[in-house]
Amino acid sequence: MNCEYIQELLVAYLDGEVTPSEKKTIQSHLSTCTVCQQEYNLLFTARDRVRATLQSRTVHASPQADAWNRLEARLTESAQTSSVRSTTKLSRLAPDVKQIFTQLFSGGVTMQKRSILATGVSILTLALVAVLVFNNVTAVSAEQILERASAAQTKIEAGQGIMHTLIEIYENPQAIEGTGTTVITEMYADPSAGYYRYIDMDVNSKVISISANDENYEYLMLETDTAIHRTPRIDEPEKSYIPVSVREESSVFEQFRASSHVELVGKEKRDGREVYILANRNFQTQQLPDGKEEKNYTGTVTMIFDAKTYELLESETTVYKNDQEIVIERVRFLTDEILPTGTVVDWSLGDLQDLSFIDNAPQTEEAEILPAPITREELAKHPDTFVLKNIPDGFTESIIAAPGQTDDQPFTYEINYDNASKENFGLLAIGLLDAGFVEMNFYDGSYKTSNGMVLYYSISRPENSSDGTSAILATPDGASFLLISTMSRQQVQMLVEGLVQLK
Repeated sequence: MNCEYIQELLVAYLDGEVTPSEKKTIQSHLSTCTVCQQEYNLLFTARDRVRATLQSRTVHASPQADAWNRLEARLTESAQTSSVRSTTKLSRLAPDVKQIFTQLFSGGVTMQKRSILATGVSILTLALVAVLVFNNVTAVSAEQILERASAAQTKIEAGQGIMHTLIEIYENPQAIEGTGTTVITEMYADPSAGYYRYIDMDVNSKVISISANDENYEYLMLETDTAIHRTPRIDEPEKSYIPVSVREESSVFEQFRASSHVELVGKEKRDGREVYILANRNFQTQQLPDGKEEKNYTGTVTMIFDAKTYELLESETTVYKNDQEIVIERVRFLTDEILPTGTVVDWSLGDLQDLSFIDNAPQTEEAEILPAPITREELAKHPDTFVLKNIPDGFTESIIAAPGQTDDQPFTYEINYDNASKENFGLLAIGLLDAGFVEMNFYDGSYKTSNGMVLYYSISRPENSSDGTSAILATPDGASFLLISTMSRQQVQMLVEGLVQLK
């Protein structure tokens, strides 16, 4: 067994944040390797000393009056992250749900002092342990890799010309070993002209779906269609328009950098090139009756980068189910380039074989239906509706819903709790989501409440983020809610414990 690999996992092992298989491997290795035993003992002792020193100094600490203000200003400046849209899956949702998810990933909230201080102590502890224990410091960190990858991607996207990507996506949303489907997505986009074309194909190059436009038409073919629907454009192409890519690496990289769970697993050779492997291991926390917390491993998100160019080559999402690791999504980035301006691309899709066109009339804009306030009593008339049993002191409750909703569909509503300090806790009912959607997009850990609800956290607002918390809340009955709050994850967990079903 590779001692370097084992030693890289020792900190996570001490924190109880390794997978069951990794735990067995580490314990087996430590029982026979004296070198790693010494490393483990040194690390264990150093952590205890650091913890005792920090606790002692914290008790007698007396910061200057403006210390918090200066700390908050510095952390606010460094904590700004780009917004992200998880477009690989959101493209399959209804437009109103897409809009809500887009709003979810926007920031701009005042940070909470308690969570910032907790983060500071955690970072200081890790820094001191690193100085005390490790002599062989890795040449590059996970944060540096993500920073360089973000810069490399930004440079590519800033190039003048036509964007071209080719991506292979394997999905196994049911998490059943030996199943799943693979789709090849090819995208061309000309930001200067406002043209684009997305084509999804199966492994045999058969076209599955299409979305495109040129100067005169919009083109659409869904998986259920047998022809391409061609609709005259009623607007002018937006010259500065850049289409939503299947991946928005710069934003994703920034979010991974902000996460304390991402670590550099190692460096190795794959397909003749050296690569870095980064992993974000996810755990579900549950409050036990005796007040203690239990952590269970749920899966990992892995990213693989070219060690020279820092190009993202592959990403993989797994879930731990039935005592085995199962891949539910694997994305391979085959091509990511900027073609010279003037490169010939058939934006009208005339190059596609064995496909016909259906001409549709121009679409007209429908009148917007605005949501209106409703009472708890009105909300209670619908199934799978939830509210806080006790409204927190100083908070007010407001509920809105679109009128005219039919009984054969899940009732969509939004409920918010706000106070004078602009703290907010909000839920949006979004009905049932596709299998695997949550696991593939909300993978920054989870929390299970005493009443069986599960919070799946979004990496767009990492733990202790100054922007608060964003997550999907899933109930035992299968209802799903988009949760967004200015509060910390710990505060949100306490509130979710107090949710009750009206009907």
